[in-house]
Amino acid sequence: MDATATFDAVLKYFDSYSRVARLYPSLIALAPTIWSAVALFPTIIDNASHSAAFVVATVCIFYFLSSLTRSLGKAAEIKLLDRWGGWPTTILLRHRDAMIDPVTKARYHRALEALCPGLALPSPEEEVREPKHADDLYRSATRKLIEQRRGPEHKLLHGENASYGFRRNLYGLKPVAIVETLIILLLTSFGWWLITPQPYTRLIVAQSVVNYPHFPVLLGLDLSYLLLWTWAVTPAFVFQSGREYGEALLRTLDG
Repeated sequence: MDATATFDAVLKYFDSYSRVARLYPSLIALAPTIWSAVALFPTIIDNASHSAAFVVATVCIFYFLSSLTRSLGKAAEIKLLDRWGGWPTTILLRHRDAMIDPVTKARYHRALEALCPGLALPSPEEEVREPKHADDLYRSATRKLIEQRRGPEHKLLHGENASYGFRRNLYGLKPVAIVETLIILLLTSFGWWLITPQPYTRLIVAQSVVNYPHFPVLLGLDLSYLLLWTWAVTPAFVFQSGREYGEALLRTLDG
């Protein structure tokens, strides 16, 4: 069994949501460790991938990583909700939010009230007067809607949900990924320093690049990866996906 077949075998133990929202973020966070191990110890990795014990161990490790990723994502979500001022779906349902036009929003409100007998969503005046209570009503109606949309006929919605989970969990892993990448950067730099003869002249350094090209390549990858985590994985990055999921969820009310 080669490395690709091993990976495919491991993936069979995870459903589509778990793969996208939990497993893939953890693998992305571990990418510097993975590509450094493959570049520096290719024989060990290739030999291990042929072992049944390696497959079992990989499944266990991946399951642990996916569980850890979910926990870190959920913890980060609490802070994100406080930063955003509520769930993206709740924000979309507020009268004072302009993302959805008033006519469509009124239609969504009526559909949610029909879905939740006895629940009366607030008017614009009531929302201003009691914003916390209004948000509780929106959240209650949204929960009911989510439960009603769990079936396989809503594949696009489930895809948006997995996308939101992916970004949320990626954001939760951000501190871990940054620390890990910094450690890998230091170890790679130290390894290159050890094998490069002294004194460091331009010719010796150039020869070292030719003899050990994987070291500068790994350093470049690690630095780029560090910048990507810092620049791209932000609260706005997560909120965008949450809003897109919220819009997709509400659009099912027209179905």
